[in-house]
Amino acid sequence: MKIITLFVWSLVSVQMNAQSVEQIESLVDVIIIKTDSSQLIAENSNSKIILNYSQKAIPILVEFFSNQEITKIYSDCQKRYLNKGEVAIILADQIESMPYYTVTMIQNCTFSFCENNPNLIEYYFWAIQRDGVNEFTERYLVWLNSDERKK
Repeated sequence: MKIITLFVWSLVSVQMNAQSVEQIESLVDVIIIKTDSSQLIAENSNSKIILNYSQKAIPILVEFFSNQEITKIYSDCQKRYLNKGEVAIILADQIESMPYYTVTMIQNCTFSFCENNPNLIEYYFWAIQRDGVNEFTERYLVWLNSDERKK
């Protein structure tokens, strides 16, 4: 009976994870449609749903980091439209603040950049583009799984 219960639980667990990926992607897609300014991403009701998923959403958001599809979300900070991957990065940073130096290799001690912008990671998008999204993602995943973070 225990084996059957474990088997059923693992099937349900796999299905829930697949559904969560679809749910989060769908929510991100709605955020992209309904948000015009990057400063308003966290205020979107669909963003709040993702933020409420908390840590469970981060591995799913990471899957979207490399998505270069341009959105209609304008960044006053970057003076350009963001791509879907950057929206996912902002959401991940809203869930748990990233160690910006560790993930971008840029140290910035002053917070006079991107004034009035709640998305601190947004300032570093130029560095992420410079080094490549894959390099950023790799650094982020190393940090995400580090003992330092888990303390």
